[in-house]
Amino acid sequence: MLGRHDGRKLVALTEVGGVPDIERMRRFGVRWAYFVSWSGDQGARKVSADTLRRIYRSGAVSNR
Repeated sequence: MLGRHDGRKLVALTEVGGVPDIERMRRFGVRWAYFVSWSGDQGARKVSADTLRRIYRSGAVSNR
């Protein structure tokens, strides 16, 4: 993703089912400005509670 925009353009991951695997994204050099998942069964409920906690507690994620 950075190669395509040479790091000059912020990219957002919006309206997605589930949640992105932050650590995997970082290993591949993917950087999103933010992500927003759907709610309910189409959103964060698609992943286990342990996985969800790991993602939201990542040092690469700010949330409220």
